[in-house]
Amino acid sequence: MNLNIFEWFIAIEDVDYEDDALGYPGTFAQACRGTWLNEGKRQYVVVKTLHYITSDDDNEEDAFLQQLALWYKLPQHENILKLHGGNHERSHPFFVCEDAHHGNLLEFFEDGKHKEFFWPVFLGVVNGLKFLHDNNIVHRSLKGNNILIGDEKVAKIGDFGFSQVRGLSMRLAWRRFRMHFAESQRSFCKDIH
Repeated sequence: MNLNIFEWFIAIEDVDYEDDALGYPGTFAQACRGTWLNEGKRQYVVVKTLHYITSDDDNEEDAFLQQLALWYKLPQHENILKLHGGNHERSHPFFVCEDAHHGNLLEFFEDGKHKEFFWPVFLGVVNGLKFLHDNNIVHRSLKGNNILIGDEKVAKIGDFGFSQVRGLSMRLAWRRFRMHFAESQRSFCKDIH
């Protein structure tokens, strides 16, 4: 029996995924459609496998764990891609997310398709971004291929790989305070181009 301390942990045995990547493989990860065995039932998901943890570098694993914890603990929001969990025990850790069946924003509006959904989708992106900002998260990589279109043609912001949590703890030692303070001056304007 494998006991894990992370509530988001998904065993590799519970995930099956296709070899074909969705879209173009990214620099840090590749997304594929698959299924996840959740409480005895298979459900369709997207599995995002990261290929950047190639060494015993604890910083890389820590960054992955922080990313997973940040995303997993976010309250549910219709315009944020739902994270089911992930696995950090391999050289290629992975996230398991809901499957946004209609692809990304660029594909959805390609060749003038779905024009009638432009404003509702746009409003969904704004609502999702506001939700992130209200939770002190700056996405930092918001672009068309990180906005997915789910059921009912609802926009869902995903790919939190470069997110930054904004804020400061006053309990930090002065030296760490100075280093962190310089980084925390990031503005939500980073999400507006």
